Amino acid sequence: MKWLRFAHQGRIGFGVLNQDHITVHQGDMFDASQASGESLALADVQLLAPCQPRQFFALWNNFRAAAAKNQWAEPTEPLYFLKGASSYSHHMAPVPKPRHHDGRIIYEAELAVVIAVPVATSPQSKRPTMCLATPV
Repeated sequence: MKWLRFAHQGRIGFGVLNQDHITVHQGDMFDASQASGESLALADVQLLAPCQPRQFFALWNNFRAAAAKNQWAEPTEPLYFLKGASSYSHHMAPVPKPRHHDGRIIYEAELAVVIAVPVATSPQSKRPTMCLATPV
């Protein structure tokens, strides 16, 4: 099942992709959403980032090839960083170059795991339904 968020005629919604159309859902994407009965053509919507997280924690240098290529020492423990909420981009949206930067720009994608609720205090059986893996 492929969940997505979209903008359509001034409203933001979410639903399930079924070939060339979206089965629109209502409620909470992460908890007991229901199909609304509405269906939209994929071509008629603007696809948005899968969600609007408050925080985005990421691992730096979690792949050895980049460290070797750049002759960086491999860290002894994972290094974390935060990405600002303004750094997310929607599907196929242009990525603007910062106004005051004349140097090289490196574009990259991340694979995000969106955790909808505090997982540590949730029953083990519900945990797989609380996360959404998505490229960002």
